[in-house]
Amino acid sequence: MDLLRNFDSQGGFFRGSKDKMDKQSEIFRQLSFLIFSTKKDQIRDQLDPLLKKMVDSFKASDKEQSFVMALFLLSRILMLRLGRRKLAEALKFLWPHLQAELVSVFDDPQNQ
Repeated sequence: MDLLRNFDSQGGFFRGSKDKMDKQSEIFRQLSFLIFSTKKDQIRDQLDPLLKKMVDSFKASDKEQSFVMALFLLSRILMLRLGRRKLAEALKFLWPHLQAELVSVFDDPQNQ
């Protein structure tokens, strides 16, 4: 999960928040593709740090639409690639944040 390490190191002094958000959404899309190409339950050892990054990202206040879409994509891929038990454990941790983000997306008047 070297991509997770890259996720934290993308910021810089002269880098704007939009550039950082774009890079992070690209990393989430790459992770989605990587996880989708694995066998079921193959990522269970790296699941905890990934879920922590996702929750931190859901909690961020200024998210761009592409970033939120990348988070939703990764959430869907995880639901496909995790076994029942791991999925239940992951959703206990992730679901409140995922649900709150879904509600905010549907309540946003700009999306209508």
